[in-house]
Amino acid sequence: NLFTLIIQIFDEKGKIISSSKKTPELMTLSKEIYEKIRLINFFYENKSFENPKGKKINFRFLTTPIFVEEKISYIVRVGISLRTTESSLNNLRIVLFLILPLTILFNSVISVIFTNITLNPINKMVDTINQITAGNLKLRIDIPESKDEMTKLADTFNGMLDRLDKAFSSQRKLVEDLSHELKTPLSIVKGEIEVALKRKRSHEEYVDILKSILEENGRIITVVENLLTISRFESKLIDFESKIINLNLLVFSIVNDMNIPALEKNIKINYSADKNLYMLGDENQIKTLFINMLDNSIKYSSKGDSIFVNLVKMANELKIEIVDTGSGISENEIPYIFDRYYRVIKQHSSKGFGIGLSIVKSIVETHKGKIEVKSKIGEGATFTIIFPANMAKLTKQF
Repeated sequence: NLFTLIIQIFDEKGKIISSSKKTPELMTLSKEIYEKIRLINFFYENKSFENPKGKKINFRFLTTPIFVEEKISYIVRVGISLRTTESSLNNLRIVLFLILPLTILFNSVISVIFTNITLNPINKMVDTINQITAGNLKLRIDIPESKDEMTKLADTFNGMLDRLDKAFSSQRKLVEDLSHELKTPLSIVKGEIEVALKRKRSHEEYVDILKSILEENGRIITVVENLLTISRFESKLIDFESKIINLNLLVFSIVNDMNIPALEKNIKINYSADKNLYMLGDENQIKTLFINMLDNSIKYSSKGDSIFVNLVKMANELKIEIVDTGSGISENEIPYIFDRYYRVIKQHSSKGFGIGLSIVKSIVETHKGKIEVKSKIGEGATFTIIFPANMAKLTKQF
């Protein structure tokens, strides 16, 4: 039999009655143990013995009393060998000693693999970003298919590149436009000065030259201001001071002012508007819009033509119509008239579509509106601007 279990029974005084193993060390119950089990009803202890083969075996003992009518009748001591437990712990130590390094190595390899997989999109982004320069802003980061934070990061960076590209393009276009548009007036100013310096001239001749220079200077200032305005709109840097505008007073005042250059060509501007028209927007921009629209109509109208400005309040919109009976616009040109310097590109006459309509379109879009034009050659043009309900206050509400 395996030396794995020991059972002993003692009487109420602690003397041995029976034992499964004749072990001299356990033939008696010490006074210390006897007193403890009387107080706490059980006691644990560890002891070591040699089996018949002389091998040392550790035991764990439990000693507990058996009560009969609330008095101790017997005391039972049961011991079990710890060899199985110790063997299992030793085996576990060996397993851990062998497997733990392998587990760490395996986890390290897996971690490296997954890290490379995870960082691969980032590395691609970094490679793409390193290729992006001021002259190569069209390059974009490939959007990962993972639909996770990396996708959001790529989308955000591409959005930033779009904004930077627009800003750089706007600045390049501004420089190109300035150099193109300023070349002619500056050449005229230079020529006038050179003519004036060639010989002495009369007072009237100098006055005429200075007037010509002043006129070209005014043109330069206008071109620069308009180009800067367009550049700010394209770069989203334009200031927007939103407030409620009394359109009846504003447009009436503009029409009176624009009637002065119109009457020089015997052109009459007719104004019609519903009462109590109010709009939520930037007053300076709306004023610029009407001035540019009327200036454009005057340029394209001949002597004796008429211009009509109509403001109508609708259910959920504000409708503005500017109609002229001028030379009109070819149907092929209508899609391009709001492009910056379409007049220059198409080599039209100097009075044609230039910066003004491009500014008008930017202002309309800034106010969440839309602009349309209908025209035929020789039949004039009708420009229609619609502002939505959130920008148009059709009745005074304050």
